[in-house]
Amino acid sequence: MRTETININNKEYKLRVGFGVMMEFEEEFNKPISSIKTTKEITKLIYITLKYNNENFDLEYKEFVDEILDYNPQLISIITKLLFKGSNESEGDKKK
Repeated sequence: MRTETININNKEYKLRVGFGVMMEFEEEFNKPISSIKTTKEITKLIYITLKYNNENFDLEYKEFVDEILDYNPQLISIITKLLFKGSNESEGDKKK
């Protein structure tokens, strides 16, 4: 899986959607990330990804949505690219 680095409020954070993130999402929503359909599920996936990969990420979910995501909507496209590119890279690795 690929890791991206993003800057939020002049702090660097890692974004990586690995098995730990997937398991935390599945535990909260009782379904796999491949079945994400709602805005809440997308925003929660981004939040879980940031919390899981960064010990210093200490925002509450509501604060994250209201103060960060509203001003950084590109986070949604970054996560989407990580999910799709990550799965494509895995397929490519299997063919080698």
